[in-house]
Amino acid sequence: MGSKTSKIRELIAKPRKAYNIRKVLPHWHQLCASMDVIEDTELAIDAFLSIENENDHGKLYLLTYGVLQCLYAQQDAVKNLCEALKIKLDFGKYQSIKQIREIRNESIGHPSKKKAGDVLSFHRIMRVSLDVKGFELLSDHSDGRFETKTVSIYDCIQEQRRHLTEVLKDVVKYLKKEEEEHKMKFKNEKLEDSFGYDVRYHCGSMSESISSPMHHPPEMALADIEMIKKAIENFLNALSKRGISLDTYDSIKYEYEDTKFALKRLEDYFSSLKAGKATITSKDARVYWEFMRNHAVEIIEIAKAIDEEYEDIEE
Repeated sequence: MGSKTSKIRELIAKPRKAYNIRKVLPHWHQLCASMDVIEDTELAIDAFLSIENENDHGKLYLLTYGVLQCLYAQQDAVKNLCEALKIKLDFGKYQSIKQIREIRNESIGHPSKKKAGDVLSFHRIMRVSLDVKGFELLSDHSDGRFETKTVSIYDCIQEQRRHLTEVLKDVVKYLKKEEEEHKMKFKNEKLEDSFGYDVRYHCGSMSESISSPMHHPPEMALADIEMIKKAIENFLNALSKRGISLDTYDSIKYEYEDTKFALKRLEDYFSSLKAGKATITSKDARVYWEFMRNHAVEIIEIAKAIDEEYEDIEE
C-alpha cells in the first residue's frame, strides 16, 4: 500500500492537478489527511504484526482495540481520499471490508449496545480466548438469537490490505489516465508558439532606444513594450485554456510579476523621455531593461519546459 500512496502523492503534486484540487481547499486538506492516515495506520498495523506473543490481558485488549480501530480508520481514509478526488468508490463489492467494519463495531466500537434496524445486539470478547492472533466474540440479540464468532485479526489485516491495495491501484490508474488524456488534448499545441510575437526581438529593439534614442525614438520602445505585454497575455490565455493560471506554477507567477514590474518602469521612462523630460537616467533604464529581459526570457523557457512535459506521456 505504501508504494501506491507514494505514487498518488506524486501524481496529485503535479502543478495543474494540485491547483485544481486546491480550488476547493477542504478537498485538498481531506486528501492530505487521508493519505497521512493510510500511511500512519499501516505503521501501526506493522507494529502490531511484529508482536509474536503477549500474555498480559490488559496489553492484549489495548492491542486488539488499537489494531481494529486502525483498520476502521484506514478504510475511512481510503474512502475519503477517493471522495476528495471525486472518484466513486463502492465498498459494497468488497464483502470482507464490510465484515471487518462489523467486527470492529461489535467487538470494540459499540459492544455493549449496538442497534441494527429494530434489533439490538450486545457483544463481548471472551477473555480466555484472547491473544495477538484473535479472539472469540459472543453476541446476544434482542430477537433471541445467540452466536459466537471466531475472529482472526491476522486474516482481517490480510484481507483489508489486499482489497485496499486494489482500490489504491485503481486510484493511481484513474489519475494517470486523467493526466494522459489532458496531455494528449494539448500535445500538439505548443505554449512556446502561443506568444505570437518575438519577445527576444522586441527586448533587443527596446535596448536600442535606451542606447540611441535619437536613432531609435522612445515611440518605438513603447511599441516594443506593448508587443511584449501582448505576447505574455497570449501565453497566459493559452495556459488558461489548459486549466492553468498564474497561481498554478509559482515560477510563472514570480517571473510574470517581475517582468510586469520592470515593463511598467520602462514604460514610464520612455513616456517621460517622449515628453522631453526623463524621470530616470538611461543607466537606470538599462538596469530595468536587463531585469525585464531576463525574466521575460525565463517565461519563454518555462513554456518550453511545460511543452516537454506534455510530450512525456506514459505508455
